Amino acid sequence: MNQPMDIQRDKLMQDLRVVVRDAEELLKSSGEQIGNGAVHWRDRTQDRLQQLRHQVSELQQQATNGVVNAGRSTNEFVQRNPWAAVGVASGIGLLAGFLMNNRR
Repeated sequence: MNQPMDIQRDKLMQDLRVVVRDAEELLKSSGEQIGNGAVHWRDRTQDRLQQLRHQVSELQQQATNGVVNAGRSTNEFVQRNPWAAVGVASGIGLLAGFLMNNRR
């Protein structure tokens, strides 16, 4: 994976931890704290969840774009080098068959 996606993934995981921690604190609240604190914690948690949904959506879009670009690159390679593509596919098939045969 590329570095910007790794950074975004790490930020997403950090935000998820914060949401979980906030939810745990909300559940631990009791008595008088529940009245005023519940609204504050609920609003804060909803804001964080909305941010997380947005970040997950962005990561999903980037992953989709990466797969599409890889597919296009592969298609262009096969179109320009059909015999090389046949050779690579045959080699991968032979290797997979060899590995599967040795597992038995």
